[in-house]
Amino acid sequence: MAYPQMIAPTFTRKKLGPPSLHPLESQVVVRPPTAIAIAVIEQGQQLLIGPRPDNLPLGGRWEFPGGKVEPGETPPEAAVRECLEETGLAIEVSHVLGRHRHEYEHDHVDLYFYACRTVDASAQPKAPFQWVPRMQLAEYRFPEANREIVLQLLAQA
Repeated sequence: MAYPQMIAPTFTRKKLGPPSLHPLESQVVVRPPTAIAIAVIEQGQQLLIGPRPDNLPLGGRWEFPGGKVEPGETPPEAAVRECLEETGLAIEVSHVLGRHRHEYEHDHVDLYFYACRTVDASAQPKAPFQWVPRMQLAEYRFPEANREIVLQLLAQA
């Protein structure tokens, strides 16, 4: 889903005196939220998670496979693509679990969560992704934007 850029004036004031006595009128580009598609993959009572690389924002926190929605791509398509890239697993999207908007200092994001299943139940994910029991999700530190979905998943355990 593409988002148009929005322009918002920072201020407007009546100009009094010579131009050197008042600040320049300016405009700020307000960037739309980054669309992120997330695959919540369950096998039995286990969910697939992996740690974020240390060199990225929120490094070391755990997350479900997923990433940015590319131009011309739908969020479900992005979830499938990102999962294959990150874990090596081919998946199918089952249904929408939810959508959440969150603002970090480094970015604001629209997260699209999808319940997914692997195409081949015997396939194993690439490291560092691993299967963890649903009941143990609370033992892992997730980004704040994932809080609601993690609580939802724990409530279903």
